[in-house]
Amino acid sequence: DKILNSLCQKSEPETAFITWGGASESNSDGHEHKAEFYRRKTLSAIESLDNPEEDDSPFATYCFSGHLFDKAVLNRILDLAVDSPVAFKVLKLDVPNDNSKESRAIIKVIGEINDIEILRQKYENLLLTLTGVADTEMEEIERSEW
Repeated sequence: DKILNSLCQKSEPETAFITWGGASESNSDGHEHKAEFYRRKTLSAIESLDNPEEDDSPFATYCFSGHLFDKAVLNRILDLAVDSPVAFKVLKLDVPNDNSKESRAIIKVIGEINDIEILRQKYENLLLTLTGVADTEMEEIERSEW
């Protein structure tokens, strides 16, 4: 899905030139072969997934642990992110098969520093309101802690 989304954001080739079989990568007037264009863009999209840290945007990564499905805690956490101006990615979600064990979600939020801080405060307020009902902890973590 990430690769397809990345490809959808790429520009279209300048020409619809296409050849079948073992044709060269460009036609006689120098236009790139459409299949080669899409192959190159796909490889570029895959490489960008392998190097996500190239983006210089401010971000924070939060680990939420507890009974995330009690009282729809995870839904509320994600709703806050959706309603904020930041972008976010669920990096990891661990859900045990045993209801007595805690779930864990790692969420990366990307955006302006002020917006990230406002979202962090909203997360803290949410978790305070759920104390004793659906205890959940939030911790800001580094990539090495995933």
